[in-house]
Amino acid sequence: MCTVMSAGPVDSNSEAIAFSIRIEDIEHPCLISGCALKQLYAFEGTTLDLLHVYRAYEARIHAVARQMILSGGNAPLVLQAMHFDKASIH
Repeated sequence: MCTVMSAGPVDSNSEAIAFSIRIEDIEHPCLISGCALKQLYAFEGTTLDLLHVYRAYEARIHAVARQMILSGGNAPLVLQAMHFDKASIH
């Protein structure tokens, strides 16, 4: 499940993608901020829309979210740009 939404408190761009991660039959709601998505594609020099960026990096985004949930992240989990740096993208 993936939903593009407006989420004012998430970042200054008021855009985010909502998704969920299933761990041991429990759905964990998550958001990735528009700022984080823009940081992901900025390294590639592309100008895709946020949903395309989410799809392109979906495996990495879900891996980061899963790791944060397993480390005790709060629900709903909100992924920000700080959770992704140049070294972790590739």
